[in-house]
Amino acid sequence: DLQPGVTVSFTSLAGSTTDVRRDRMLALAVPAGTPPSSFLPAGPFRAVMATELTVPLRTDVTFSFEGNGTAELSVNGRVVLTESGNRLGAKSGAAVTLVQGANQISLAYTSPPTGDSVVRLIWAAKDFGPEPLPPALLKTDAAALPLRTADRIRAPTDSTAVRMKAPEVR
Repeated sequence: DLQPGVTVSFTSLAGSTTDVRRDRMLALAVPAGTPPSSFLPAGPFRAVMATELTVPLRTDVTFSFEGNGTAELSVNGRVVLTESGNRLGAKSGAAVTLVQGANQISLAYTSPPTGDSVVRLIWAAKDFGPEPLPPALLKTDAAALPLRTADRIRAPTDSTAVRMKAPEVR
C-alpha cells in the first residue's frame, strides 16, 4: 500500500526510545533543545528516512546534502554518499544512475551533539539544477507494521474527538 511520503524512524541516543512517522520530504530540522519527535526526549538522536523514489526514465543524477551532523545516503541498497561535519554539502555530490521506475532511497542521519539538527537531501541532473527531491516522486509503504502502529498511536481516540467537538451554537 504505497502512499506519498517518507518513513522516518527515530532513535534517541540517550536511551532506547524510538518512534516512527511519515513525513513529506527527505529533510529534517530540529531546533536545539527540542525533541525530534513528540515521543523522544530532546537531545542527540538518529533518524533513518526511507522512501521509494520513482522516476519515469533511467537517469543520471548527483546527490548532495545540506545541514549538519552525519549523513549517509543509500540508493538501491548501495551507500553512495557519506558526510559529517558542521556544514554538510562541502563534499562533491555522488553521481548515481537511477533505474526507470522505483528506486529505494535510505538516508541515515545522526544529529550533532549540541545545537540545531538539520539535514536535507538535494539532487541535480543535466536537465535541472540542485533542488530537494519533489514530494510527488516519493512513496512509502503505509501498511508496514511500524508505521501502522505509530499512526494508530497518533490517531485521536473517540473520547478525544468528543472533547474536541465544537460546541453547538443555538
